[in-house]
This record gives sequence, C-alpha cells and structure tokens, in this order.
Amino acid sequence: MDEESARTSSQPIAQWQSERAGGPDALQLLSSEQTPLLLKSNVPQPLRTPLPWKQLFILFWVQLAEPLTSQVIYPFINKMVRDMPITGGDEAKMGYYAGVIESSFSVTQALTVLYWSRLSDRVGRRPIILLGLLGLTLSTACFGVSSTFWGLILSRCLSGALNGNAGVIKSMMGEITDETTIAQAMALLPVIWNVGATIGPVIGGWLSNPHERFPSLFPGHFWKAYPYALPCFVVAIYCAGTLISTFFLLEEVSNKAGSIHKATCPPREL
Repeated sequence: MDEESARTSSQPIAQWQSERAGGPDALQLLSSEQTPLLLKSNVPQPLRTPLPWKQLFILFWVQLAEPLTSQVIYPFINKMVRDMPITGGDEAKMGYYAGVIESSFSVTQALTVLYWSRLSDRVGRRPIILLGLLGLTLSTACFGVSSTFWGLILSRCLSGALNGNAGVIKSMMGEITDETTIAQAMALLPVIWNVGATIGPVIGGWLSNPHERFPSLFPGHFWKAYPYALPCFVVAIYCAGTLISTFFLLEEVSNKAGSIHKATCPPREL
C-alpha cells in the first residue's frame, strides 16, 4: 500500500519534469551519461577578420629592436668593465658595476614609458615609435665606443629613456585589430621578444674582439681600441634600417584625420 502511494505521488512530479524538459525524449536525453554538458548554441559567431600583416610585420621589426639592444651587451659586459679603470683592480666589484650598467636601461625605460604612451595619444603612435628607434640607434652605437663608466651609464640611460615603444606597440596593435584577432596578434609579441633575446647575446659574443678573431677583416687600430664596438654597430644598423622602413611603411593609427583607423581611447591631456 505504501509502495503504491509513493508511486502515485511521484507520477505528477515525473510528468512535470518531462513536460518542462520538452517531453520524455528530452528528459531521457538530459539524463544520459553521454550527453555533453555544454550543448551547441545557435547564436551566430562573428566573422573572423584577417590580420593586417603588413602593419604587424613592421611592428614586429620594431619590437625586435628592443631585446637586441638590451641583450647584446650581456656576453661581454663583465670583461668590458674589467678592461676599463672602473673597479680599481678589485674584480669583486666587477659584477656590481656590470649589474648597474645592465639595469640602467630597464630603470629609465620604466620611468618614462607611461609618459611616451600618453604623449602618443596626442601626437600619434608613429612619431613616438620613430623617436624610440632613433634613440636605440644612437645610444647603442655610443655604447660601443664608450671608454668610461659614466659614458656607459649615459648610453644605457638614453637608450631606455628615449624608447617608449614597449607600450606604444601594444596600443597600436590593439587599434589595428578587433575582438576576433587581437588575441592572436598579442600572442606573437612574446615570441618576437624571445627571438631578439636569443639573437642579441649571439651577436654580442660572436662579434666581440674582431681585431683578434678576424684580423684580416678588421685590422685597424680602431677595432683594437674598441673591441666591443662591432656588435653594438651591427645592432645599431638594424635599428637604423628599422627606423627607415618604419618611416616609409608604417601607417598612423590615431584620432587624427587621415589615419587608417580611429583610436579606441580618446586623447588625454598631459
């Protein structure tokens, strides 16, 4: 009697669940162990727009210049400090002075990158990128021919202070892409950085002391007096070439009339 009562009372509940799920077939479908938890939605997905590869490649060239200039000195900076009258003959201080020289680039860049990003909202992305490449070109070349500790520090500080491209590149990439392509474009930036961080030390180690390693190609007194100038010059030439390419090929993205896109953020006052 009790079993019959329980079965009778459960029938309305089962009927209500079946009707709400869309009938017995739908209820069976929902209770199946093989039914996927997330059913396919009939909402149409937005069409994927093609990436602006021409502009992206130029921005990648610009992005590559930064790790090249920052990493090229790593293989020879300790020996460079030891060869100069910096430590006073105390090799225990060599690591300290080398660390100060290496970190001066990142410190000055961190202090100025927000200013350059905000300024690019007013004057456009392109002028700031060109100025950053010019700063990398000159400061890297000057680093190779510096013969004093403060000359090295000044070169690295100028390189970081004049280079606001780290933030401007990301802003520009966000403006030339949309919600369907921005993730793919941004994911390529760390790849470019790591390529530069790999090539930079190779250039610095391979081209150091060319007067001793390649005497037939670099026989002059200049290369003997400045044994670390060649790798710096090679990177500076790359930055100069990127500067020229960017000047002719990179299109402006800003709120100015005539730009290829409108910036997503309004310009802010400094």
